This record gives sequence, structure tokens and C-alpha cells, in this order.
Amino acid sequence: MIRKIVLESNGYQVFTAENGVKGLEVFAAEQIDAVLLDYRMPGMSGGDVAKSMRRVPSQVPIIMVSAATEIPPDALHFIDAFLEKGKSPGLLLELLDSMLKVRSHKHPELDGDHVFFVNSDRKYIEATDAACSLLGYARPELIGMRIEDVSVAGSEKVVEMFEQYIADGVMEGEFLLKHKLGHHIPIHFWSKAYQDGCLAASWKPLSVSKVGPASV
Repeated sequence: MIRKIVLESNGYQVFTAENGVKGLEVFAAEQIDAVLLDYRMPGMSGGDVAKSMRRVPSQVPIIMVSAATEIPPDALHFIDAFLEKGKSPGLLLELLDSMLKVRSHKHPELDGDHVFFVNSDRKYIEATDAACSLLGYARPELIGMRIEDVSVAGSEKVVEMFEQYIADGVMEGEFLLKHKLGHHIPIHFWSKAYQDGCLAASWKPLSVSKVGPASV
């Protein structure tokens, strides 16, 4: 399995299981930092396995790697990210590294409801439930999307703002997000580039009347 080879060559110890039941046994017996699941598996679906794993509260990210393109909403509820099979193993490694890094520590000033983290490619790698709900996406749908994908501003403007944010280390202002269904969401945002490499921001939804013509 190429994913196993790639992960082991990058320092990960990989446990494998031929079905969901065996996977749950490994999850219970070993100190697991992350879980990779297919959706279609013998005996139990990946959604059922993820649901069982979530009965024990933890920060362990669960990533579904599957050829199934239509994942039921109840399965999406229990996973953190989705990658389609056939994509570059490097994308999985990038996502896994990013999610583990974010979940290994906290920044107390980001304990608000609407908080998200991105990587240097402007891809979302973590978001609170409230931030996902504000945009209308399940977490696995949002993780891997770029800032410009949920922005009313054009890609060029987002890239310009992001580069300025990286250069300055902080940025604050008003912004227009785009809901999954297409309507606009005005927010006030505060973002910071931390010395440990975390790129994070906190949002505060605004009423439409508070957003002036200069907002993007």
C-alpha cells in the first residue's frame, strides 16, 4: 500500500486492519495519533467505525480516504477530513502533518466560537464546529478548501491580503464570506501568524448594516 510506505518513510508508525472491527480493536489497544478510514469496508462502514471511535472524546483526527464520492451526512459528522482515492499521497501527508500540529497545542486567545487554522497554501486545516456551521459546510467539506473558495473577494485580492498578513504577522478588519448556498456573511476577523507556524484567525459575525462599502 503506497500510503503506508509514504507515511512510514516520513516517520509514522502505521497499524493496519483488514476490517472495521479489527480497526476498533487496534484503536483501543494502541496509542493512536490519527486514523485513516475508507468508507466501504467489510462488516462496518467507515462512518460506523468513526462513530464508534468518537464515543471516547479525543483530539485524534479521523481522515476518510475513499473512492466513494457520496458520503452520507451522518458519516461526515464523525470524520474530520475527506480525501478522494487516487490523489497524490503527498496531499494526505500534508493534511495529516498539519492537523496533528494544530491539535498538539492551543492558543488561549483563540478560544472563541468561530476559529479556523490554515496552512501556507491558504487551505483550511482545522475549524471549530461553529465556523463550519456559519459557512454551511460539514468539517470534512471545509478542510482542504482555500480561503478564496469561501470569499466574496476575488482570488487575487485574497492572495494579496494573505501575503500582507504573513508579512505583518497580524491582520484585523471586516470581510465578506460566501455561504455554501451562495449568500454573503459579513464578519469581523482577527488573525495572527504564530512563531510556531500556526496561521489562525477568529471571526465575529456582523449584521449587514455594520459592514461598509470598503469591506471585501
